Amino acid sequence: MNERLAEGIMTSDTELELKLRFSEAAGWETLLKDDFLRQMAVEPEWRRDMLQAVYYDTASGELRKKRLTYRIRQESGQWMATVKGGGTATGGLHRRQEWNVPVDGPAVDLTVFKHSPAGALLAEAIGAAQLVPLCSTVFERHTLYIERAGHTGIEVAADRGEIVAGGKRAPILELELELKSGQPAEVLRLGAALVRRYPLVLESSSKYHRALVLAGLAETPELPSPEQRTAAMLIHLQALLDDCAGHPLTTRGVLQAEIASLLDLWAKLL
Repeated sequence: MNERLAEGIMTSDTELELKLRFSEAAGWETLLKDDFLRQMAVEPEWRRDMLQAVYYDTASGELRKKRLTYRIRQESGQWMATVKGGGTATGGLHRRQEWNVPVDGPAVDLTVFKHSPAGALLAEAIGAAQLVPLCSTVFERHTLYIERAGHTGIEVAADRGEIVAGGKRAPILELELELKSGQPAEVLRLGAALVRRYPLVLESSSKYHRALVLAGLAETPELPSPEQRTAAMLIHLQALLDDCAGHPLTTRGVLQAEIASLLDLWAKLL
């Protein structure tokens, strides 16, 4: 576990991850058995864990109205409360604010966020209302930590399980690439290599949004055309690569070349 979490200190970061979905169930097992990712990993063996999470909102959906998510999840024997807010999702690439803090158990306790921006956001959205369970997920997660060019760290997580919401169930069969440090462009580059090798497609919806759709509380997003997705990705790539502009190994010319090459690559995948 991260040392800061073990000490009970809240973490606050902008989460950036690429979500992919297996179009064939056998592809999940194939990826885990293949050496392709293990050869890039700091430690070559997948780490397995069972995760269970419950998502909460008020009876009138005040958190959803404010585009906030409140989740309590058990992972590696540790309960973690998480608040996520805002963000964007473009071509499977998700970016949003996230606050995490360890808690003693699955009971809702909003006071753990009282000294953070998340606490103010929750207070404004909820007021005196109570949070109630909305949906849940149960899945096994296999993770690898990969180091790429430019000192970029990426956590690869292969998830298999199910979503339970509104008395219905839906499968989880996904792959997430989360940027831990370094250059966001490397997440796209690794994702492109994986899509070419395994039966993967871009996943534009989070597990939570899929649960809302399952419960009849949200609509399935209309998929944009390949042209619209390519144009949106160009804008998003520019923003992501601008984040790397201060890196000592990066120059403006390199950034321009990165934008051109990654856009061309991503357009083929879309």
